[in-house]
Amino acid sequence: MADAPTEAPERNRRRRLFWPGGLSARLLVLTVVFAALGGAVAIPPAMAAYEKQWLLDRVRAAELASLAADVAPDRVVSEQLKSQLLAGAGVEIVAVSNDGVRRLVFANSRPSKPPYLVDLRPRAAGLGLFAPFQTLMGSGERMRVVAEPRFRPADFIEFVATDTELKRALAAYLWRLVAIVAGVSALAGLIVYLALNLFLVRPMQRITFAMERFRADPDDPAAKIQLSGRTRKRFSAR
Repeated sequence: MADAPTEAPERNRRRRLFWPGGLSARLLVLTVVFAALGGAVAIPPAMAAYEKQWLLDRVRAAELASLAADVAPDRVVSEQLKSQLLAGAGVEIVAVSNDGVRRLVFANSRPSKPPYLVDLRPRAAGLGLFAPFQTLMGSGERMRVVAEPRFRPADFIEFVATDTELKRALAAYLWRLVAIVAGVSALAGLIVYLALNLFLVRPMQRITFAMERFRADPDDPAAKIQLSGRTRKRFSAR
């Protein structure tokens, strides 16, 4: 019966070796949670910046396609070339406004209902932080994107296209961001967990184990703690 109190600490010690719970485990969970929350806060602005750049790239492609009509003989472009230019730019309609006059450059077909407007000009409000998530939850509608031109003098250039391809790009980018946030959170939690176990939990476990062995048997050599001597050196240096 006298060995029962000694066997219980031994079982607890073996259990801690397989799963070191307590403070280190709680801080592991908290570190992962807070790192994940910090990464989640950064996802909306990153998504908004990605969508804006994606749309601007499409605007530049549509603008370059519109230049073909200016250099064509008599400004007449064949239907085959027009279809190739629109397919290459990934748009359905390209229009240019100059001196307050809007001119339709290329058009495959007229949309059945008015598309929603995305204004990327500097004086406009631009994209909100949650605009990408509204696009992802949409039902594949057409969008009308307006931006300032870069390669030609004009008030603005615009294109009309479905947002299906944009939704696919946003979904792929969102999954990449989620994977990065999850990886960083897990790595941060693992680093904190290992550091706490190395510098805090392991020394405290050795002290606790020595105290338990000393209470069970004061003459047990395993109950003695080897001092590092750092405190004695610090005082002797003074």
